[in-house]
Amino acid sequence: MINPQSEIRNRKSVEEGVMPVRVIIQRWVRYGRETELRAALEQMRLQALNQPGYISGETLRCPSDPSLWVVISTWETMADWQRWAQGGDRAEFETRIAHLVAAPTQVLGLESIAIDRAPRAGLDLKPEILGGT
Repeated sequence: MINPQSEIRNRKSVEEGVMPVRVIIQRWVRYGRETELRAALEQMRLQALNQPGYISGETLRCPSDPSLWVVISTWETMADWQRWAQGGDRAEFETRIAHLVAAPTQVLGLESIAIDRAPRAGLDLKPEILGGT
């Protein structure tokens, strides 16, 4: 899901040298609880759509270990992510899904230092590197 308003702001931010952040969340779902976790994650992503700074998110599952689910979300700034992460809605969500996961949730926030884009429609796009060329 992509938040169109954030995507437009994000393009402008990248042009100005401000890079978005990615948050990687790993969860190991208990066997037989996949449907419940998927529904809960979809609900949480819908709530995230309305958060300031939210750009996009996706949920992935590891083919070699189907119990490992990864959510990757993109935010305009680390402060935007932290405001959402520390909010009551998200904390309540983590409590609500605790019985669906087999291990503690792991969260990693990463700041972008380079973004590569494939050329589109004749545009000559080059990798963007924070603080360089």
